[in-house]
Amino acid sequence: MVVMVGASDGGRRRKASRGVEILRKDGHNWRKKKDGKTVKEAHERLKAGSVDVLHCYYAHGEENENFQRRSYWLLEESSRSLDKSISMLQMELAATRSSQEMRRSDEFTHISELTHEGLPRKKAFIVIGINTTFSSRKRRDSVRQTWMPQGERLLQLEQEKGIIIRFMIGHSATSNSILDRAIDSEDSQHKDFLRLEHVEGYHELSAKTKIFFSTAVAKWDADFYVKVDDDVHVNLGC
Repeated sequence: MVVMVGASDGGRRRKASRGVEILRKDGHNWRKKKDGKTVKEAHERLKAGSVDVLHCYYAHGEENENFQRRSYWLLEESSRSLDKSISMLQMELAATRSSQEMRRSDEFTHISELTHEGLPRKKAFIVIGINTTFSSRKRRDSVRQTWMPQGERLLQLEQEKGIIIRFMIGHSATSNSILDRAIDSEDSQHKDFLRLEHVEGYHELSAKTKIFFSTAVAKWDADFYVKVDDDVHVNLGC
């Protein structure tokens, strides 16, 4: 991928155009139009919200369609509009944070600072929820054998580093099914699950994610909350 940054005035636009012409003669065999001579290119304008931000040219390789050449340039007017929008959002975020901090200072004994059981939420640095399913035992074992500590080491990571790691999973549609019992048995062995009040299903992934975050926030008072899938291996760096 080649990135070209330029403004929208005439001089810089001509420089960007010359850059694109150079790229078109880069020696690679790009897919051609019907005339067999002209490179077949797609032109797009990429938006941030409703604002055009980037102008994009791209072409595909003749022998390998996954091989692409892309060039971009930044549109100056859009850049100024985007900068203004970002500045406004930063101001709104700062005001919201200030309001939240004042409210938390005044209501530090509020129920939101307690778990569902009425106990204070545990402080943590980061809570990592690993999305998993009933049929993903091999993936979970792979995670346990690589980047996720087990037993006393998992507990030590929580106590010393404030890093909480849990496989997150809901329940089957049938109460106390063989699937649920298998997860219960696995959890009793490893003690690394966070069970959610959620019925598992492929088309319910977005709902499951929301329930995970609300459950994690209710259980732990952390600086960060992260969701990953069970086929992702994370470098904890600790």
